[in-house]
Amino acid sequence: MRKQSSPSLRKKTFGVRVFGCKVSQFEAEQLSRFLECSLGLDKVPLEERPDIVCVHTCTVTKKTDTEIRKFIRKLKRERERLVIVTGCYAERASEELYEAGADYVYGHRTRNLYQRIARALGMKDQDYRDEFLSGYPASGRTRFYLKVHDGCDVHCRFCIVPYVRGESRSVPLSVVEDRFRKLLQAGGKEIILTGVNMSAYGRDHGIENGLFHLCQRLVSFPGRYRIRLSSLGAFDIQSDFFDFVCTHPKIAPHFHIPIQSGSQRILEKMNRPYTIDQVYKILEKIRSYGDTICIGTDLIAGFPYETEYDFEQTVILLRDAPIDYAHVFPYSPREGTPAFEWPELPHQVVQERAKILREISQQKREFFYRRQENTWAIALTLTRWRDGFRAITGNYIDIHIPDSTFRSNEFIRVQFGETDNNRPRLKSYEPIEDDEDLFKVHDFHARGQREKKIASNREDRNEDLHAIGD
Repeated sequence: MRKQSSPSLRKKTFGVRVFGCKVSQFEAEQLSRFLECSLGLDKVPLEERPDIVCVHTCTVTKKTDTEIRKFIRKLKRERERLVIVTGCYAERASEELYEAGADYVYGHRTRNLYQRIARALGMKDQDYRDEFLSGYPASGRTRFYLKVHDGCDVHCRFCIVPYVRGESRSVPLSVVEDRFRKLLQAGGKEIILTGVNMSAYGRDHGIENGLFHLCQRLVSFPGRYRIRLSSLGAFDIQSDFFDFVCTHPKIAPHFHIPIQSGSQRILEKMNRPYTIDQVYKILEKIRSYGDTICIGTDLIAGFPYETEYDFEQTVILLRDAPIDYAHVFPYSPREGTPAFEWPELPHQVVQERAKILREISQQKREFFYRRQENTWAIALTLTRWRDGFRAITGNYIDIHIPDSTFRSNEFIRVQFGETDNNRPRLKSYEPIEDDEDLFKVHDFHARGQREKKIASNREDRNEDLHAIGD
């Protein structure tokens, strides 16, 4: 679709701004590669005011919608430029984006997206079917997203995603393997598997426990790398999946499992496909493999009909279950979903409940950091920072390596010291000489040296946390 008043184009530079989840991050990277490698445009930071800006959008909350429209208006005020909007918001409400100033809006169901964009930019019309990593420069990259699944068939009553992304569908295994290989060849050391509902991977192809089989195939590739799994709808995944991913040296010990509520009644109203008993069992299953494993979740505060008792069940879940952090979202009604018609709780109540959950989450993250004292982990250096490098560990701790003799995109063994100012301090670090040395530290038995302390740690943690929310 095209706005009639589209400005004339000086196609020299472009920038990309992405709103949303890791799936959106992957899609924005693909779009960026297409513009740079296939169309020959120069990518520059948004601060340099490029001629073309592509905005890849999310529409999960009303707040995000508002931020996107505000951002588009800002782009058009800054200078005469072309603004192209893609993604979930573009699929849901294109006219709102045109009203904000977008010149072209393409949703997920747009056929021949790359051809449409090329024509909009006055480029030669040709077939752009698979631009995955085509000609993409390997330098400077350490972590890559790889989408393996899209869409959802669950239809939670609050969620707009199935309406904008469609039914559940998996990227064929052979395609995932080919793309995974290309990412490794491009220099990727951490590949982040992402999808709308990764636990459903393979089912549309008649494959049960498909994510388990996918992980088994990908870890068989040779080389120094690790795989990080993004958000998992883990409650219908078989037990042997966690036996595998929680112990394999090439899979990061970090799992994010969206739960949304600790109340069984609210879970049923949401149409979530699991019980609260299943939640606790899965979380305890993962924790049993080591206290260094990081477990995160998503929670919604103030869902329609949520009583004080329902909210207290969510407080208890976050406080007492083996959860190390939570992304907390105040409930946001989405037009077109069943819950949109339901009465909302008072705004002040929703915000207060979100505040309480965020405070508990911060406490849980601090407890997680304390549990890492004197443990070892593998960190991947990312970018130069201060007198060394910013790095990220397998269990998702962002740290500073105060040593400029290392290189970007290098695995380093690190040991945590005491927690200072709610952040883990680095006690020591050392290079990793060979692959055997690298994977030895990742090994379940090595990273579980403190397993015998887990029970007492958990008791101490829960005693401290019972004061929160009481």
